Amino acid sequence: MNSYQPIGAGKANSDRLPRFNHYVPEFILNYFATSGKVCTFDKHSLKEFRLPPKRAMGERDYNNVHMDDVVVSFENRFTHVENLAAPVISQIIKNRTLDSLDPMDLAKLHLFVVVQLMRSKSRRLDQDAIVNEVRKRWPDAEINPHPERIADFELAKLAALKGTFEKLDQLAEPLTLKHLMLMVRNCKDNLYISYQRP
Repeated sequence: MNSYQPIGAGKANSDRLPRFNHYVPEFILNYFATSGKVCTFDKHSLKEFRLPPKRAMGERDYNNVHMDDVVVSFENRFTHVENLAAPVISQIIKNRTLDSLDPMDLAKLHLFVVVQLMRSKSRRLDQDAIVNEVRKRWPDAEINPHPERIADFELAKLAALKGTFEKLDQLAEPLTLKHLMLMVRNCKDNLYISYQRP
C-alpha cells in the first residue's frame, strides 16, 4: 500500500483535498475543548485565543506536498492510524484503566504514539534546522537534485512525511517493552498538556 495519495492538479481535485491538516488530531483536541473551543496561547505574541478543534493545532497543506503538477497527500495515512487509535483512547477514557486493553489495542496505541511524535511541529522544525546548517557549512552540497520539479520547502516536507511511515512498525516495537501508566487529573484547575521551548 502506498504511503501517499497523488492528487491531480485542477480545481475539482483541489476542492476534494483536505487543505488544513492537523498535527494533533481533531478527536484528541475535542477532549480538551470547552464549549466547543480549545484555549490557545501564542508564545510569540503572548496572546490567548479560542479556536474550534477543527481549526486548531494544524496548518494549511501540512501533510500535502506540491510536486510537478500534482499534490501528493499523506492525509489518508494519518487518518487511518487515527481511526485505529480513536476507539482505544475512547475506551481508556471511559474505563479510566489500561487493564481492559488487549494486545491489538496496545499495538494500535503504540502506532499512534509513534506517529504523533513523528508528525509533530517541533520535529519538522528540527529537521529544517539540520538542513539549514548543512547548507551553511557546505553551500555547494546538492540537497535538492530536482529544483525544477519540487521546491526545497516541499522536498523537506516530503522527506519528513515519508520518514513517518517507512519504518513505523520498527519504531513502535520498543514501546512493547515499556510499562504503560495512566495518569488521571485530580485537580480542578486547567492543565498544560504540552510545552515547547521558546
